[in-house]
Amino acid sequence: MRDVVYFVDDNLVVIPFSDSTPLFLSNNYYKRLNLLKKYKGKFIIFTFYVNNFYRNELNALLIHNNKILSIFGESFSKKNCEFKLKDKSIFVMFYFDTFSNKFKVKNDIDLFISLDNQIYEDSLDFHFKKFKNKIFFV
Repeated sequence: MRDVVYFVDDNLVVIPFSDSTPLFLSNNYYKRLNLLKKYKGKFIIFTFYVNNFYRNELNALLIHNNKILSIFGESFSKKNCEFKLKDKSIFVMFYFDTFSNKFKVKNDIDLFISLDNQIYEDSLDFHFKKFKNKIFFV
């Protein structure tokens, strides 16, 4: 199966959750990671699952110039990621921040990227207002 790839910007690529999303530390995970680390000059958000007893937990890596800059998500102590791309501040989060009323939206962020493996179309209108139309749902 082929992965879906989103080019958010010329320098930002998001590989979202799909049927072919690998499990953490599997052979498929290492193959994709080695392939993605070869792309120079682009920020890449690479999603993966960590399997626990009850379900697959959502996680991601931020890769740039052959280096892993951040690992974050449900299975790790860092639950989201914030980074600078040229003159823009980008904040990457998962459903537990996107759809939470307790999450405080930062005003100085230029783009919010919300990663999930489900679609929540009924609540999108509320969240567009919450994030002032600066959110990209993946």
